[in-house]
Amino acid sequence: MVEKDFMIKDDNDVLTLRKYVGKDKVVQIPEGVEEISDFAFAEDYAPNSSIEKIILPESSFDIHKNAFSFCKNLKEIVFPTSDDINPFLFNFEGCNSLKTFSIPETVTTLLGMYCPLNLNTIHIPDTL
Repeated sequence: MVEKDFMIKDDNDVLTLRKYVGKDKVVQIPEGVEEISDFAFAEDYAPNSSIEKIILPESSFDIHKNAFSFCKNLKEIVFPTSDDINPFLFNFEGCNSLKTFSIPETVTTLLGMYCPLNLNTIHIPDTL
């Protein structure tokens, strides 16, 4: 299934974002997407230089660790407020514009995070 710039697969009633192919600066992932695959926005051989902000839907609960990697101009990720994003494990390799990052308050377990050298501030909630 393709929904304006999004390649979404329905796996046993779980909607998975496999790939974003648009060029928007602000990417609002469609509501109903529950899973986001590794390298959904970019890959090392094809980095994305247009995305600055990604807004995740409330339905997201399974975000693969390399989902946001290689988004060269990514500055902000807006996480859902649901308490289902756990445990937290992300790789921000190639996200050289990410200067500050806030771990969502709903996260209670941090397994690991790969951060680019330019990441100056990580806000950690009291839940950790």
